[in-house]
Amino acid sequence: MKLRLLPFLLLANVTLFAQTTTESLSMGPGYGNDVYYSLTTGMVQTNARNDWHIAFTTRIVDAAVLTNTVEGVNLYIGSTNTSDWATFDTTGMSWSPLHNSDLAWEEGSFNDGATGHPDYGWGNYNNTTHNVIGSKIFVVQFPDTSYKKIMIESMKTTGDFQFKIADLDGGNEITKTFNKADYTGNFFYYDVKQDTAFSKEPTSATWDLVFTKYEAQLAPGVYYNVTGALKNIGVEASAAKGIDTNMVDWNNHPAKDTSKNIIGHDWKNYEFTPAPGGWVIADSTTYFVKADNGDLYRIIFKTWDGASTGNFTFTKTLISTIGIAENPLAELKVYPNPANNVIRFDVEEDLEIEIINLNGQVVKSSSVELNESVDVSELASGTYIVAARSATKNFVSKIIIQ
Repeated sequence: MKLRLLPFLLLANVTLFAQTTTESLSMGPGYGNDVYYSLTTGMVQTNARNDWHIAFTTRIVDAAVLTNTVEGVNLYIGSTNTSDWATFDTTGMSWSPLHNSDLAWEEGSFNDGATGHPDYGWGNYNNTTHNVIGSKIFVVQFPDTSYKKIMIESMKTTGDFQFKIADLDGGNEITKTFNKADYTGNFFYYDVKQDTAFSKEPTSATWDLVFTKYEAQLAPGVYYNVTGALKNIGVEASAAKGIDTNMVDWNNHPAKDTSKNIIGHDWKNYEFTPAPGGWVIADSTTYFVKADNGDLYRIIFKTWDGASTGNFTFTKTLISTIGIAENPLAELKVYPNPANNVIRFDVEEDLEIEIINLNGQVVKSSSVELNESVDVSELASGTYIVAARSATKNFVSKIIIQ
């Protein structure tokens, strides 16, 4: 059973004995891997990124279809008339590439240009059958510069994706049907050259962030391959920029943004001077991310080594939690309160204490023997939470430093 917190602790919305940990991860040389990460359990899975060409959503109420643009897969609209399939050629075709959205997983390159229900880009929703029926022929360019034409014929209420794919002259045509229920993760992946479909993501409930290379829209119509962090579907976050990371108040930056790129790539920048140049981490950028279970974390990036290794680090702090402990909370008697220089505790046990400001930051921690005082003279004036733990109990109190 979850603990019912004391009223003032609820107001402060902090967790007892919050721990800041430094996470060291790697995407590998050339950023060749995707790293799936859970705020509660750490690194979940690392996958190579270059083993697929097209990805199909597994979600029932979703028609997203992506292409592996950062690994050299380009997608173009060949025709808006599906009856052209047998006679289609690229003469006079516009070679304007389509793009995966960097804002929403539900908007892949095949959905680029969609106007909203019932138009899903590659097809239109049928009000009678409730299936999405293909409306366009596409041209796919592969990393080896070869081409094929493809038409997604339907996405049915049964979960079936049906599509056909062929050489531009119509040769080597195949028709494929894959069912969403046969795969795990938010998407299943298709290698056109090997004609294989497979799951490669961890299950959606097990991760919060993926560190990856993706296409970012830097300005209207301007796309560039970048490397950074994207959020899982349903995970909420916020960004606090231009504020000292030691002073930022998470209450002023509620984690409510569902855009997949709210963390993104711009917490780092490559500076060319002084020579030979190098990556620089923004020193006033903090992210707050709400995990799937409701716990709130603070993330601050610390290092980024670049493409030579793909290594990077960040700190992670749990600053708010829905369930703190199963042990009873007892009120901690602290005196004097208000305090100026030192505080003592009316507890007949040795204690481990943490003093936490109202931003959820641990500003002092100490092991306190029986009847020992704690120096608080270096703390700024204000209200703090004192959390303490003995061998048998958890304690908490609010104090004022003058």
